[in-house]
Amino acid sequence: MDKGKAFDFYKIAAKEENRDAQISLAFLYEQGEGTEKSIEQAIYWYEKAANNESHEAKEKLDGLLSKNS
Repeated sequence: MDKGKAFDFYKIAAKEENRDAQISLAFLYEQGEGTEKSIEQAIYWYEKAANNESHEAKEKLDGLLSKNS
C-alpha cells in the first residue's frame, strides 16, 4: 500500500477512535509521508491516542513536544 492510501485508511479509522490508527496517522503527519508534514496535526493525533490510553502515543507526544518547544 502506498503512503497516500495508507494515510487515507488511517484517517478514517482514527476518526472512529482506533488508537493504533491515530498513532499511525500522527506518525505520517510528523514525517510528512503520504501527506504534507504537520507537527500540529501530529500532536493532535498523538494526544487523541494518548487520551485513548496509549502509552506509546504518550511517549511519542512527550518526545515531539520536547523536540519542538
